[in-house]
Amino acid sequence: MKTEKTNNMDILKVKDNMIIYSYRNGLKTSLHSDLVALVYNKPNIWLIFKDEEVLVHVSMLQIESVLQNNFTRINRQVIVNMNHVSEFIFKDGSYWIHLKRGLEYKISERRKKAVREAFLLYANPNKV
Repeated sequence: MKTEKTNNMDILKVKDNMIIYSYRNGLKTSLHSDLVALVYNKPNIWLIFKDEEVLVHVSMLQIESVLQNNFTRINRQVIVNMNHVSEFIFKDGSYWIHLKRGLEYKISERRKKAVREAFLLYANPNKV
C-alpha cells in the first residue's frame, strides 16, 4: 500500500522493511524499524526516527493504513512503534508510554487497554 502525492500531499510508501517519504523536494528511504513515533501536528505529521525528525504533509489515516502491526495509536495525535517502548506507566492520574529515545507520550483513556495489550505483545528490552 502507499499514499501518492495528490492535492499538495507528500509521498509516503512502505515497501518490505523500508519507508519511502518526501524529503527536501525529493524522496528519502529509512528502515521501517527506525521509525520510533508519528506525531500529528495538523496539517502535517512528524516522522520521528532514531536519529532525526522529518515533517511530512500526509493524513494520519493514510499513514495508519500502511504501517506494520507493531505500530499502535496511543491518542488522537500519536502513533508509536511498540518495539521502541521501554515503559508503560501510571503517573499523575494517567497512563504514559516511555520510549527508548527518551520521549514520553500520554495515552488516552479510551486507548489504554489496547496500548497495554500491544506493550505486552511487542515490548522487548533486547530489541532496537
